[in-house]
Amino acid sequence: MLPAAALSLLLLAGPAQPPAPVAIALGDGGEPLGLDDLGFDPVRNEVLVPAAQLDALVVLDARTLAQRVIGGFGASGATEKHRGPTTVDVAPHDLLVGDRDARAVILIDRATGARAGEVPIGGVPDYVRFVAPSDLWATEPAAERIEVRSWSRAGPRREARFIAVPGGPESLVIDAQASRAYTQSEGRNELLAFDLGTLKHLFTWPTGCPADPRGLALDASRHWLFAACKGGRVSLIDTTSGKIVDQLQGEPGVDIIDFDAGRRRLYLPGAKEGQLVVVDVSAEGKMKRLGTLPTAVGAHCVVSDRQGKLFVCDPRHGRILVVQDSY
Repeated sequence: MLPAAALSLLLLAGPAQPPAPVAIALGDGGEPLGLDDLGFDPVRNEVLVPAAQLDALVVLDARTLAQRVIGGFGASGATEKHRGPTTVDVAPHDLLVGDRDARAVILIDRATGARAGEVPIGGVPDYVRFVAPSDLWATEPAAERIEVRSWSRAGPRREARFIAVPGGPESLVIDAQASRAYTQSEGRNELLAFDLGTLKHLFTWPTGCPADPRGLALDASRHWLFAACKGGRVSLIDTTSGKIVDQLQGEPGVDIIDFDAGRRRLYLPGAKEGQLVVVDVSAEGKMKRLGTLPTAVGAHCVVSDRQGKLFVCDPRHGRILVVQDSY
């Protein structure tokens, strides 16, 4: 029998050969799709996949992997990668889908999938995020700004407000507990914080990236913000001070990341080699690379179901890859 210490190390190391991902074809399958921002509805246990070229939001049941397709977005027949529906977030009654072609946020009833309204915005949305009770924030990189709208199913409730982000905003996370929004300035390689109510600029911090800042992920309860770089580096930042607590090098080609606060697991999709890096984060904020899970070359975005199941975009083959965190 193995000693207890050796058995613990073996369990932490995970499987010698991680299981192959389960592939879920979107649309007709096999054709490239513009897949980018992914969402998760924890109440309905559904993964939300805006799919350019399909002009649709694909909703996957996280348990059964069954899918339903909500269409009617974008401009049918267009072939550009970044067009149509590319971003999504969850509000109390609606899904908020950013549509680049319409320059609008489309409201979709969470229960029925029916179109419930539309909020026009002034620029081309990259990320859309919900801020309670009735605000939506949309990043507009080309205009180097964030647009803030108060909305309802009947439409905007007041004039748009704007936050200048020189260099253009990259990624957007909302910390409702601290009443802050965080984004990165891609052009200036900076991390910025704004007040959710006043929109006032609060802080400018180093991203920890040598270049090309990308995805952000948040653990509000522990005051942790994870800031990733395209080259694979990720920094854990203390949001009470802006101090970089720890850094870790993942695989190159990182874009959209995710953090499972309950398991204290960080997920970094490396698109260049098709490997998803699994990172354990200690209670003190120290990051440890546990290993990798196979995905696909070009797979650059991930979302977790908070139960160890990971959904990874594979734009080159128009599909979602489902992998299990087996570490």
